[in-house]
Amino acid sequence: MVRDIGSLIESPAYYGHLTAYENLEILQLLRGVPKENIDEMLAVVRLDGQKGKRVSQFSLGMKQRLGLAAALLSRPKLLILDDVAVGKANARRHRQEI
Repeated sequence: MVRDIGSLIESPAYYGHLTAYENLEILQLLRGVPKENIDEMLAVVRLDGQKGKRVSQFSLGMKQRLGLAAALLSRPKLLILDDVAVGKANARRHRQEI
């Protein structure tokens, strides 16, 4: 049942001294999902080129995308996103810049 639900909180915690891949690898082991899901989800959130970079060097946006990859890692049927208003405000600002 837990595998069927993914969630992303406003400020997820990461191990800053580990890479994006290593952080997801911990979750992969805990959740018992296939290791292949790590590379797949990093590609989905466009962090596949940064998977060897320490999370402490990530921008806020990169950390948010890593959080989304973590939420999607088990390919959940239901995804719960916290503080959606922040994303809407950023999207609105981005539209205005274009």
